Amino acid sequence: MLIEIRDSIAYGRGPGAANGFLSITRTFFGWALGREWVDTNPAMTIALLPRGSLPAWTKDTIRQAEKTLDESLWRVVVLGVFTGQRRGDLCRMKWSDIDGGFINVQQEKTGAVLRIPIHIDLSSFLKQWRGPSDYILTNRIGSKWKPGTLSSAMHKAASEGKIPKGFNVHGLRKLSATLLAESGCTTHEIASITGHRTLAMVQHYTLSADQERLAKGAVSRMETVFWKPQETDD
Repeated sequence: MLIEIRDSIAYGRGPGAANGFLSITRTFFGWALGREWVDTNPAMTIALLPRGSLPAWTKDTIRQAEKTLDESLWRVVVLGVFTGQRRGDLCRMKWSDIDGGFINVQQEKTGAVLRIPIHIDLSSFLKQWRGPSDYILTNRIGSKWKPGTLSSAMHKAASEGKIPKGFNVHGLRKLSATLLAESGCTTHEIASITGHRTLAMVQHYTLSADQERLAKGAVSRMETVFWKPQETDD
């Protein structure tokens, strides 16, 4: 049973969340074992999962999601791409956080305070979405999304074939960083949006985009005159 729960969490939220579940479960059974309420700690025999990198969304996946996801999840995708924020911070965004063309965010994980400029396309979406709730993102019944419920909804959408399996909200953050990198933004500029405190993590997200952009520039400057046939006098 514990293995099934671990694997289910890993499928929907990634190996890090699954390992966190195992860590808490081991601690709980260790506490119960010390009080002789149980005879063994079954979680100790279950291996931790190797930490893997969750896939970033792609432009093709976004186009697919626009056609297949219900409106409440599609809004999560849009806001995630245009702001580059984590799942919990997306869920906590309120209409009152919008101020003069910016969305004000205080990140739950880091405490970082950000003013994120609202892209012109995001501004158009926001005008369409405005409703009675205090929160920008709401579920199908109009209630505020909770991070765990949102992950479960994404997992369900993947299981139904609406988006590729393994894709979740965190992958939207990766795509946001990648799009900024492809647009020529510096690592510091990207971090000013995503709120990363360590530039190494931003570089990890944008490595492939930077590589492609730099490679294109390098190849365009390659000297190839030697390859051309030499003209000869008749």
